[in-house]
Amino acid sequence: MAVDTETNLFDVGLMTPEHMLRVQNLEGEYFEPLNLTIDNADDFVDNAFSDYFAGVGIYAMIMGYQNSSLGDNAPKSWADFWDTEAFKGRRGLWRSPVITLETALITDGVPMDDLYPLDVDRAFAALDRIRGDIDIWWTGGAQATQLLQNGELDLMAAWSTRAYTAMSSGADVGLVWEGVYNMNGWTIPKGTPKLEAAREFIKYSMDAERQAKYTTKLAMGPTNTKAYDFIDPDTAQRFPTAPGNFERLKLLDAQYWADNQDALTERFERWILS
Repeated sequence: MAVDTETNLFDVGLMTPEHMLRVQNLEGEYFEPLNLTIDNADDFVDNAFSDYFAGVGIYAMIMGYQNSSLGDNAPKSWADFWDTEAFKGRRGLWRSPVITLETALITDGVPMDDLYPLDVDRAFAALDRIRGDIDIWWTGGAQATQLLQNGELDLMAAWSTRAYTAMSSGADVGLVWEGVYNMNGWTIPKGTPKLEAAREFIKYSMDAERQAKYTTKLAMGPTNTKAYDFIDPDTAQRFPTAPGNFERLKLLDAQYWADNQDALTERFERWILS
């Protein structure tokens, strides 16, 4: 790692909370404290900040579907995805236990507030019911975009950012805003010689207008909800944190996945291959 070798390759790094926690589980110190003072904390979504992390963009794993095949009978929940009789078509899920297990539990009736710690056996039992109907287990965001663009799948799990990319290129895709969201945020690597400049940059990026401009480059929801004052309402509907979208989304439990991702990935791959 850059910190171990003292190469100072970068002064700020964009990470997700669970990846940051996995690094923190290693021996040694890898991050500088941000020393952020947030005077308008109520303007931000919950859990946007820690001593070493400042959330700047939110994305979600949601369902995308082809309007050409399902528009007259559009799915409204992940339970509809599991209902292969009422909602026919080719299906796809992400080849990862992360969020796929949560999705299975949501389908099985577990309330959002009770998802964690995951009932792993129940999640795999729910996946067993749909396993034979999954045509593609996709492995990367670019692949997910392509599958939506070319219509190879009728219903699929997709990152909200990737779904919007497909829609921007002309794909006639509908979205179901139900599932789990996560956030990208700024961290500062230990030992950077530009520590104060890094802190000032992160503070600058928390501003509502700055976050609104960031959404023009990447279709992530701002963590500062005041950013919507500077975003066109029609454009805002592509973002997870927009009113009407955010209510059916649950924040990924970063600590749970930092502690369990390796073991559950091994179990998930065994399940896929069995």
